[in-house]
Amino acid sequence: MTPKSPSEGREELQRAALGGLCGACAHARLVRSSRGSRFVRCAHPDTPKYPGLPVVRCAAFAGTP
Repeated sequence: MTPKSPSEGREELQRAALGGLCGACAHARLVRSSRGSRFVRCAHPDTPKYPGLPVVRCAAFAGTP
């Protein structure tokens, strides 16, 4: 399996976040289970690790660089 470019990874994250803020946030990470499910994980220490999507408001939101 070839590694994805950062832009391909960000696009996949945006699709997984279903249009919410997480898809454009620098703290969001895409996690894949061994069965192929995808989850959006927040790496910010003050927020839930796996927020209910779509997130429409978040005090920790940081746009991607």
